[in-house]
Amino acid sequence: MMTLVKLRKGLFSVVEEKVHPTSIAAGKSLRELVLPNDCVLMAIIRKGELLLPHGDLVLQPADEAIALVHASQAAQLAALLGKARA
Repeated sequence: MMTLVKLRKGLFSVVEEKVHPTSIAAGKSLRELVLPNDCVLMAIIRKGELLLPHGDLVLQPADEAIALVHASQAAQLAALLGKARA
């Protein structure tokens, strides 16, 4: 996960995370995902194209998710979008 901007002295961050092919989120619509409570997906970048998040959008491997997240929940977001643990 890459932090793009920190807000409120690091309490919140705008982050970027690529959807890993084995992630929980890959192949699922945003509606199906349980995001951390203090997290908002702001944009999805797919093959250089900006997509606005909506419930029917299906995340694909290598999509870049841009999110605003509370510092205490960044790890939860990374676990959802990153490589699945065995």
